Amino acid sequence: MFGSDWPVVKLASSYTRWIETARSLLSALTDEERDAIFFRNVQRVYRFA
Repeated sequence: MFGSDWPVVKLASSYTRWIETARSLLSALTDEERDAIFFRNVQRVYRFA
């Protein structure tokens, strides 16, 4: 599950840059694995429809 330290991250970088960095760090994963980290796990854990 992806999380960030926003708004603290804005002291050193933009939120957009932080997302780009996270995506870069996860680039070796499959699209399905990245989708789980950025969306599906949150949906499952918090029971969002």
